[in-house]
Amino acid sequence: MPSSLGWDEGFLIMYDSYAPIYRLINQGAWSERMARWTIGWLRERGVTHGRVIDWGCGDGAAGVVFAQAGWAVTGIDRSERMIQLARARDSRIDWRGGDLTQGADVAPGTLATAFYDTLNYLPSIVALRAGWRTLAASVTHGGYIVADVNTPYEYASGWNDRYVITADTDDALVLNRLRYDPAPQLAQGRIIWFAREGHSDVWQRGEETHTQRAHTDEEMVAAIAAAGLRLIARLTPQGKPPTLTATRLIYIARKG
Repeated sequence: MPSSLGWDEGFLIMYDSYAPIYRLINQGAWSERMARWTIGWLRERGVTHGRVIDWGCGDGAAGVVFAQAGWAVTGIDRSERMIQLARARDSRIDWRGGDLTQGADVAPGTLATAFYDTLNYLPSIVALRAGWRTLAASVTHGGYIVADVNTPYEYASGWNDRYVITADTDDALVLNRLRYDPAPQLAQGRIIWFAREGHSDVWQRGEETHTQRAHTDEEMVAAIAAAGLRLIARLTPQGKPPTLTATRLIYIARKG
């Protein structure tokens, strides 16, 4: 799906060389927060343990939080570099490669998750609907799905051709050039980083381009329904109802 910004997401390689930098600057902190939020939300409804299928598990940040809380975890990611980092983080967890749009040979659990832009990386409505079908197949009857996404408002207001310093530490400087084309609803982040080699004064430069899509609320709700799921709630990270200026929304659905 080419856009007027001049990229084609089908030929981009994401979370390959950037994966170690992602881990170095602890970019999975949001996934950890979402895991804790989900555990608390479920506990309030009497669900204290079970098995979670964590799609787009990245370097394992959320999966480790679930495991520490007593959940059995299967973490799935399309990036082999990310899976390697997750295995190094906790080798006792079931980490495996897989694509959310294609599903995976995994036994369904009590909960399926897709945290921190995982669904935004699906580049079309067709891919979004396929992703929600996979999430639905990942849970047993009565199981829950929790996913969070950047909203179109976030892309239109925060990705309007500007530079953002993602990290500035003693060992890494990460700069992200953000661009958004509202016509195809596609956003591009050109990530450029400089990372120190060990404890030396030698720094290496790297670069990766990431593409995301701004799924509308209507598209999300329709994809959930098309997957045969019941929408339980959609909330801001603060637990409030959606607003026109919400930058991120959490969608909670249930099977059956």
